Amino acid sequence: MTIKDKICLICGDGAIGKNFGAVSCETCKAFFRRNAAKRDKYVCLYNKKCQIGLNTRKFCRTCRLEKCFAVGMKEDWILNDEQREERRLKIEAKRLKRNKNADKCKDKLETRSVSSESPDENNVLNTKINDWTTGPQSVDHDVFETDTSNSSDGTHSIDSGYESALIPVVRPVLVINNNFNASEHQFFSELLSAISQLDLNVNPVAIHELKTFEEVKQSVVPRMESDFKAMVNVCKSLHTFRCVCDSDRMALFKPASREALMLYKFGLRYDYGNQCWYNINMDDGTVYVHNVDVFKQIPGNAYPVAKRLLYNIENIMDTDHYIIQLVLIPILLFNPERPNLMYKDLVKLQQRLYMYLLKRYLTIKYGSETEANTRFKQILDTLHDVNTLCEIQLKIERSRDPREVGPLMREIMDIPSNDNYIYTILQLTQQLADGSAVNHAVVKRRVIERGKRVGQRYHTRHYIVSSIMAFTMSLLLFLRAFTAFARLTLA
Repeated sequence: MTIKDKICLICGDGAIGKNFGAVSCETCKAFFRRNAAKRDKYVCLYNKKCQIGLNTRKFCRTCRLEKCFAVGMKEDWILNDEQREERRLKIEAKRLKRNKNADKCKDKLETRSVSSESPDENNVLNTKINDWTTGPQSVDHDVFETDTSNSSDGTHSIDSGYESALIPVVRPVLVINNNFNASEHQFFSELLSAISQLDLNVNPVAIHELKTFEEVKQSVVPRMESDFKAMVNVCKSLHTFRCVCDSDRMALFKPASREALMLYKFGLRYDYGNQCWYNINMDDGTVYVHNVDVFKQIPGNAYPVAKRLLYNIENIMDTDHYIIQLVLIPILLFNPERPNLMYKDLVKLQQRLYMYLLKRYLTIKYGSETEANTRFKQILDTLHDVNTLCEIQLKIERSRDPREVGPLMREIMDIPSNDNYIYTILQLTQQLADGSAVNHAVVKRRVIERGKRVGQRYHTRHYIVSSIMAFTMSLLLFLRAFTAFARLTLA
């Protein structure tokens, strides 16, 4: 969706998508669902000339409802009780089917021969996982036997040297079933399945090469909002993340999502053959291509850091998707050094779990524990460059007009905005909660923290008001004391 499409067509608030046939916010969606059938019951006191906006949408239900119909909302798209029940049954049937498939995969994993592993080696991972850890809900055990690249279906009529940039780099076909035990295999499969939600599933139709950084910004922003939404789904797919409390999920997700998408852009969206990035517009399939030279137009040291990160991914990580994905989400996500964590020990344990998996994979790939340890240290050192680029990106995004970006991106990037930030925090907390009840204490704390940041801009005004109030109170107390003294004197 474009930036314009992300504005609610009824009130101008940040939209969440198409609801009942029109782009709208959550509030207008709920309003239309409740009131669409009452169109003839409402009467406007001002001849249906009310202006409906963010601050006036509650003043006149008649005009707001008329505007909903005017922008394309359809009453017959609202589900009745019978349709909702039918939809619920379909969802339940799909859930049961997924669980059945997961059970079949689990049975296959349990019968897999692991005779090449010693008993002690088989239990290495199990001793690192406590009772709170269970197997993933969906395991694709064939992921290690076949090519899992997700290239687009169909033919593309694109005559350009950038054709290979549209095809994801083929992952190495590794036969490691006899090296990973069942528990390791489950966690590795769950991770790859979760990250696959970030893959591009759009057939490209045209290519547009970008020359300036401003052009890159305009093409990337619409994609970033959907990327952050996909990142929410990726994290929710990890059982280890669902074990974390609500407040720690928020504290971990915001910085980790920025860093993970940065590494994803450099590791999985960069074509090392043509030395370019590609971004696909999800609406029309247009491919926007640019190279690393655009980083020269960014103030600071963005260009040398970007060049160094590309070099390290190609030479230290061997442009290996498995290595990148093992670093991409879990090691960045479960960082015990994030501020405001309540259960750092649990987060540290989860990070060590995925670090162990990365070390195991490196040892299997290179056949040398010494080489694996060297690569492991170099990979972790590379994350400093990811963090540096994220800090540069934050400065750039925070200088934007908040109305140019979506509500989720505003929250994750901490872009100052007075509009509807309580709703954004509540929505993000609900999304990360995986459908469970929202911890309102967490939401309250996040709202207070965001309110403090917003309130700093009005510090001077509040200080003046407080000073006037203090002076007024002092004056009143003085007058009361003077009056009492005068009465005593006259008496």
